[in-house]
Amino acid sequence: MAGRPAQEDWHDVGSVEELSKATIQQVMVGSVRVALSYKDGVFGAIHGACNHAGGPLGKGSLDGDYVVCPWHQWKFHRIEGQGERGFEEDVVPAYHVRIVAGRVEVSAKPHK
Repeated sequence: MAGRPAQEDWHDVGSVEELSKATIQQVMVGSVRVALSYKDGVFGAIHGACNHAGGPLGKGSLDGDYVVCPWHQWKFHRIEGQGERGFEEDVVPAYHVRIVAGRVEVSAKPHK
């Protein structure tokens, strides 16, 4: 409808109970690979491919609040997507996450 702000396109990726068991994992949001992280009761979602060489970020690890690429150890903030200190310009898209009725939903539209 004209004049209305665009709505986010939310995708259910699983239950909070199941997804909170892993600190980092790969999920699909539509046809996009996303690295979903969980730390201190908060989910974060960034694009699943490292912008260095396309490494699978969802198969990496967490170092504090940074997802570490398993291929070459590039790091990206798990919620905002920017690179680690000194490499902030290395950014991957980041996605909003919400919890609805015990389910984790990720927006298909990046917020950064």
